[in-house]
Amino acid sequence: MGCIRTKLIVYSIISLLFLGTNSLSQVQGETRRDGMYLFSQFKDAIIYVLNRQQKIINTNPDGSVKNKQLESEVYFKRIYKQFKKMEAGRNFRPKSLEGVRDPEIIAPVLVTLLQAGRIVTAESQGIINAEKDGTNIKKKFIPAVFGHLVLTRFNKKTNSSMKQTTLGKGKHKQRNDDNRPDLWETEALKKFSQSDWKRNSGYGEFLADSYHFIQPIYISKDCLSCHGLPVGEDAPYGYPKEGYQEGEIRGGISVSLPVK
Repeated sequence: MGCIRTKLIVYSIISLLFLGTNSLSQVQGETRRDGMYLFSQFKDAIIYVLNRQQKIINTNPDGSVKNKQLESEVYFKRIYKQFKKMEAGRNFRPKSLEGVRDPEIIAPVLVTLLQAGRIVTAESQGIINAEKDGTNIKKKFIPAVFGHLVLTRFNKKTNSSMKQTTLGKGKHKQRNDDNRPDLWETEALKKFSQSDWKRNSGYGEFLADSYHFIQPIYISKDCLSCHGLPVGEDAPYGYPKEGYQEGEIRGGISVSLPVK
């Protein structure tokens, strides 16, 4: 399908996240699998992961809450705000996508929401790792871990196929075997590195009975402490740095959705 930037109704989709799952109907005993259902499940997966991580990332030794910015609902609102920033200029129409099943509409917004969550997680490392006494302890709740946990939950709950993936850089490949790209993802990631590829543009294609979509992930300033220079130096979590520079493509977020 080539370069995909069409997200004309993305705000109306993501606004459905705030409607919750109680409004979801049952059709002949089967849970609906439309856009409203999928995005509600994505929000639920994010909240679920953040709730599970509260003891690690947001609890002082005395049991008190460390920072309200890390509380699950507040954290999600920050993700939502980042999403709006990434999709500036769109209008809300809360129920416009109820019943929509078009994967070309659904897929780009799913990956953008996850990207927003990764960005907020990267920006939150200071408060996540800070202790009440001023010390700094790495909690290992980084963007890739956030994404992995959310997608594991989302994929399991919806029987979807969504993942973070990368080709790596130089001799340094994926840090997690689950992130190894398949053949289709490999070719798509190579396209993103070409000089004529429009930045931030994703790539989608119908294959057999599924629609495959992938959107690039770029290295931000917050990523450099783990993935920057010098090449080969131990990163904070034990892996060697790959030597990325700000703005380079790190990889992508891919999703495969059934056509029917």
